[in-house]
Amino acid sequence: MKNKTLLFISFILISLYLDAQREGYNWHFGSNAYVDFNTVPPTPYATSNMDQREGCASISSPSGDVLFYTDGMSVWNKNDVPMIVPGGGGIGGQNTAAQSSIIVPVPSQPDRYYIFTVRDWTTAGAGLRYSEVNMNLNGGLGGLVSVRNPLNARVREQVTSVDGANGDVWIVSHEQNNSDYVVYNISSAGVLNPNPVRTSVGMFYGGGNRYGYLKFSQDGNKLCNTFGSMNSFAGPTVQLLDFNKATGVLSNPITLGTTTAGDIRFAYSSEFSPDNTKLYVAEFGRNDIFQFDISLGSPALIVASRINIGTGNSRKNCLQIGPCNKIYVSGQNNTFLGVINFPDNAGAACDFDEQGLQLVNGSNAMLGLPNFKRSFFAFPNLGQDTAICSGQTLALNSNMLGASYLWNTGSTQPSININSTGLYTVDVSAYGCEYSDSIYVRVNPSPVATANNNGPLCVGDQLLLTGGSNGLSYSWSGPSTYNSVSQSPVVGTATTAMSGSYSLVVTDVNSCSSLLTTNVTVNSLPNVSAGVDDSICDGGSVGLVASGATTYSWNNSGSLTSSVISNPTANPSTTTTYTLTGTDVNQCVNTDNVTVTVNANPVATANNNGPLCVGDQLILAGGANGLSYSWSGPNTYSSASQSSVVSGNAMSTMSGTYTLTVSDGNKCTGIASTTIVINANPVATANNNGPLCVGDQLILAGGS
Repeated sequence: MKNKTLLFISFILISLYLDAQREGYNWHFGSNAYVDFNTVPPTPYATSNMDQREGCASISSPSGDVLFYTDGMSVWNKNDVPMIVPGGGGIGGQNTAAQSSIIVPVPSQPDRYYIFTVRDWTTAGAGLRYSEVNMNLNGGLGGLVSVRNPLNARVREQVTSVDGANGDVWIVSHEQNNSDYVVYNISSAGVLNPNPVRTSVGMFYGGGNRYGYLKFSQDGNKLCNTFGSMNSFAGPTVQLLDFNKATGVLSNPITLGTTTAGDIRFAYSSEFSPDNTKLYVAEFGRNDIFQFDISLGSPALIVASRINIGTGNSRKNCLQIGPCNKIYVSGQNNTFLGVINFPDNAGAACDFDEQGLQLVNGSNAMLGLPNFKRSFFAFPNLGQDTAICSGQTLALNSNMLGASYLWNTGSTQPSININSTGLYTVDVSAYGCEYSDSIYVRVNPSPVATANNNGPLCVGDQLLLTGGSNGLSYSWSGPSTYNSVSQSPVVGTATTAMSGSYSLVVTDVNSCSSLLTTNVTVNSLPNVSAGVDDSICDGGSVGLVASGATTYSWNNSGSLTSSVISNPTANPSTTTTYTLTGTDVNQCVNTDNVTVTVNANPVATANNNGPLCVGDQLILAGGANGLSYSWSGPNTYSSASQSSVVSGNAMSTMSGTYTLTVSDGNKCTGIASTTIVINANPVATANNNGPLCVGDQLILAGGS
C-alpha cells in the first residue's frame, strides 16, 4: 500500500477528479491527422487542415465538441476554416518549435481562450507571445480578437500550463542563456500578470540547436523538463523538479539524463502516469521510451530505476496522455500512434503497443502531439493510502460530468464519506473509459490526554498548567491571548485576568489531536486592614481593630490581650508595629501593619518656698517642659500656672500637700507634689517696772 499522513481537520476531502470534462478529446496533429476520443475506441480521420511538423494544440468544449486548433501560426475553427488574423500574418509561433503553442481557457470567462506561442531555438525575434480567441464571434465559430501580444523575448521552444491552487492558472516557460524558469499567472478572474515569478534553478539553457518539452505531473506538483541537444553542448537534458501551485516557484531539480554518451542526449518529450508514480521520457529521432519510478523518493533510486519499455523500431518522439489512462506516442512520419495501455505499471507490465492506434490514409504522425493544459485529462486517483483520526470524516469526491460510479461499499454516488478503517475501491465509467482505483484508510485513535491546573489560586500564586499523555506536541491557549507549546507550562504569577478556560491540544505521532480544557480560578486577595496607626502614653493601652477577612492573626502577641481576634487590646511598653495576617473564605491571605507609638510621660517637679510663717508670701514652683499645668491643694486650691503665688499672706490653713499635674504635647502626664508648712507667729508681751522716778532703775521685761 501507499503511505501518506494528512494534516487533520474535522472533515477531510480527497477529490477523484479536478472538474474533469472533455476539453482534450479532439486531437489535431501531424500531417492532416485528427483523432476523436469521444468514441471507444478512438476514431481517426484525415480531415485536419493542419500540416505541422512539431508543436500544436487543440481545444474542445466541456462536452467534447471541437472548438479550434492551431500549429502556433494559424488557427482553424471546428469547420477546419482558418480564423482571420487581425492585421494579417500569423499568431507568433513556429512549426519547428517543440511546443509551438498551448490553448488555455480564461478563468471565469468561459467563451474566451488564450493561445500562448513560442518560436524555435535558433530563430531570432519575439519569443513568448499570446493571442486571444472569443468563441462568441462568427456565429459561435470563434474569432481572434488580439494577436502576438509580447510577454518574453528570451523564451524559446517550450510552454506549458497547469492549474494553480486558488482557481488561477500558471503559464510556464524558460529563457535562453540562463537558468531562469519564468512562470506567469492568470488570476481566477482571468487577468494575465505580465510580470513572471522567476526561479533560477536547474539546467542552463545554452548551446546551439536545443529542443524539448515541459510537462507537469497529473497532480501538478512535479515538472519534467526534457531539453535535448544536437550539438556540443554538455550538461543535463532531463530534470524533474518540484512545483508549488500556490506560489509558482520551482525547486529541487533531479537530473535524470545528460548529454553523456549512452545517456538521454536527445531528450525531447515526457509524460507522467495517471497515478504520478512513473515518468516516461522519449528522444528526438530515436526509438527508446525510458520509464522512471519517481515514487522511490531518493534521486539515486529514481535514476537507477530507468528501464527502456520502447519496443519496436519506429521512431518515438512525443508522449501525451489521453483519455482512459493511456499515453499516446507519436513518431515522425508514422502512420500510427503507439499506446502505453497501463502506464501506472512498472516495466513491461505498462503494456506498450507500438502501433496501438492506426491512423487513416492521407494522414500521418510527425514529431508532436497536441500540447494541453494539465487537468484536461483527469483520472480516478484516490491518492496514497492515508490515515485519519477518530472522529474525523474522509470524503472521497468526484466532479466528473457524465460519469457513473460503483464503490465497494455499494454506493453509486460520486462521493462517499469514510470514518472507519478499510480498503475502499471505486469503479468509474466515463465516456467509454473504465477506471478503477483503491485507497486504504486507517483510522487512528485520538490521544488520551488530560488538562489540569493547580487552582483555585490567589493573586500572587504561581499558576501551573499540567498536560498529561505521551503526545508529540502540545498547544495551550487561554485568556489574554495566552499560548504555550510546553506540556506543563508555568504561566506565571497569578492575576485575576488569568482566570478562565485554558484549552490544550495534544497531537500524537499520527497527527491525531485531542482538545481538552481546564478552568482556572484566581481569587482576589482580601482587603485586609489593621486600622490606623495610633499612640499611647507609657503605661497606657489602645484597642486594635481588624477588618476585611474571616480569620486573623497578630504578631507581637506578648503585648496583646489576644493574637487571634479582630479587636485585641495592645499595651506595649515601647513603640511597636503589629502585622495583621487576614485569611478569607477562599483561603487567600493578605497582610497589613499598624504601629502603636509609646510616648514617654513628662517628668514633673513641684516645690514651694516654705517653711513659712503666717503672713509670709506662699509660692509654688512647677518643673518640666509641659504643655499645660494643673495645681491642686488645700482649701480647693487650683491653678493652671507652672509657678504660682498662692497667697501674699500665708495662713496656717494653707499648710498641706500641693499636687502638680503636667501634660505634654502627646497628652501624656507627670505628677509631682510638695508639702507646705506655715508656722503660727509667737504671742509677745512687753512690761516695765515703772512708773519710775528719775533716778530709778528702768527694767523692761519681754514675754512670749
